[in-house]
Amino acid sequence: MPETSSPRAIAYSDVQLQFLLSPLPELAFVGGIRSGKTWAGCSWILMMLQRYPGCTGLVCANTYPQLRDSTLPTMLSVLDKWGWKYRYHRTDKELSVYGRRILFRSLDAYDTIRGQEHGYALIDEASYSSLDALQVVRGRLSSPNGPCRLRITTTARGRGWLYDQFVTELQEHPELRARRGLISGVTTQQNRFLSQAYLDLVASGYSGDYARQELGGEFVAFSGRVFPFAEDAHLVPVSFDPALPYWHSVDFGRRRPAWLVIQPYAEGDVVVDAYLREDVLTEEMGAEMKRRYPDPVFITCDPAGDASNSHTYDSDVKTLKKIFQKPVKYTHDPRLRAIESSVAMVASRVAQGKIAVSKDLAKRRPGEYVSVWGALTGYAYPEGSPSDSRPAKDGLTDHVCDALRYYITNKYYSRTAVDVL
Repeated sequence: MPETSSPRAIAYSDVQLQFLLSPLPELAFVGGIRSGKTWAGCSWILMMLQRYPGCTGLVCANTYPQLRDSTLPTMLSVLDKWGWKYRYHRTDKELSVYGRRILFRSLDAYDTIRGQEHGYALIDEASYSSLDALQVVRGRLSSPNGPCRLRITTTARGRGWLYDQFVTELQEHPELRARRGLISGVTTQQNRFLSQAYLDLVASGYSGDYARQELGGEFVAFSGRVFPFAEDAHLVPVSFDPALPYWHSVDFGRRRPAWLVIQPYAEGDVVVDAYLREDVLTEEMGAEMKRRYPDPVFITCDPAGDASNSHTYDSDVKTLKKIFQKPVKYTHDPRLRAIESSVAMVASRVAQGKIAVSKDLAKRRPGEYVSVWGALTGYAYPEGSPSDSRPAKDGLTDHVCDALRYYITNKYYSRTAVDVL
């Protein structure tokens, strides 16, 4: 194995060097988007790999798509920059560097890493995971040949469990500062490797509290809101475009069902229309949406819709199949059905700017029980509850949010969704 390149010999920022050279057992790097967090975290992992050959390292993120699309490519870029040889075993999700191993694991099913033993670990975008997952990772750092060190790199997500662990607890228990530290407030603009065009773009697209969180690397209290939607960033002047594909997503229910129409937008999706009327049967709702939007790519819903309803003695899923003759997708995967994890998946895409809402849906329209925008921004945690608890089901905002959850989880995260034709 070649001698490691000193971090000082490669272009790292002062903040990144502070992170890389800290001797603390636990350290969190909270910064704005593209502020160099993940690059620093991956560099730290390789430093540990070089110093402690007798143990394995662990790299985690909330989901495998996050690992695959962001964390792993960054790790490989750092390896290329350092000039180190490596091999990534896709099936085992294991990186081999001169015979030394780093495992990549998702925290949406963190129980799968129980029983493992590692010397050091990195959790990337940790704010979209949970305190329980953090505790499981902590418990894996028991290798007698390792330093027992943990690093976290993330953009903040309100003031949830991460804030409690690295701000509140350190204020209340100063003795913890000997083993736990925080680097925060690292701005996007501090990354001198970003182009001015990019900096101008994000500066023009973010403002207020959302900019403080996403660009300023600050912990911002969003008053208990589940999703970090911001009017200037997520409410867009877009209407339904018949030239583009579209999807339907449905939360069934006799009292207040929710039906969303979603199209591609920029690098993500935009909700362009909805059906939000009270006391309507699935057949009536489906017939109306068939008239207005007859040719979706597919329809997503909750697996509870596979149960029979009392009106037709047929399932809601079969009803949609008969009406549209299109695939109806839903998953029985408990990880994707769990409210806590699926809410985190949606929140992650919101924070990345990958979900938008048409300005046509900003206000409640005649006959609707709620507006789409009002539901998405009003979805909140119970007062006084931590932000990794379950959001409150108020019977008004949660149906729209559930429909959006089904779309995101079935389209982007599920590989086992039932496809009813």
